[in-house]
Amino acid sequence: MDYEILPLFSFPVAVIDLDEDFSNIENSIDSIKFRKIDKCEINSSQNCYIANSSNFLTQFPEEKNILLHYFYEYKNNILGLKTIDFIITSSWMNKIENDGYGHYHCHTNSIYSGIFYFDSYDSGELMFYNPFPTTFELDPDDDIEDNVFNSHKWTIEPQKNRLVIFPSQLYHQVLKNTSGKNRYSLAFNLFPCGRFGEIDSALNINHV
Repeated sequence: MDYEILPLFSFPVAVIDLDEDFSNIENSIDSIKFRKIDKCEINSSQNCYIANSSNFLTQFPEEKNILLHYFYEYKNNILGLKTIDFIITSSWMNKIENDGYGHYHCHTNSIYSGIFYFDSYDSGELMFYNPFPTTFELDPDDDIEDNVFNSHKWTIEPQKNRLVIFPSQLYHQVLKNTSGKNRYSLAFNLFPCGRFGEIDSALNINHV
């Protein structure tokens, strides 16, 4: 029997292992000033820090252009948004110490987001959650093999020079880092610019 599977209304997440050199950023990590993300009642973090600057990539225009290039490959070839321009609106560094983890959250005031890793880790995975939760528990004994069609959550391992691009509304968190070393990542948000939309829904956003 022939049949076709349609991944309708999906949230495409791109995982790209880059060949370019990002040592300029990596070598600057020791000079970055981080502040601790305090615990809160709902979204708790442990041993988790964020850099003071929210426009980190302005210091590294070459690396910024490389990341933007790969996002354009994603939005043009996967999403088909060839006529819409995007800009990186914010970028920041994250640090999670040993035994630390990051809280459950999504990125607001952006359309797409990216995370880049400078090293490989055997823990501290990035976990995404299904935005369409179900009230049915079909595999209580974990006998069903997970795949992208049936999973309620999905993990991506941090690898050196790995870039992950995803829709900003996808909730995610960082699992506990037990690698024995600090886990660093660069995150950034993107928003469309120029003129897009029609009639009363038209927008014209200038480059920042």
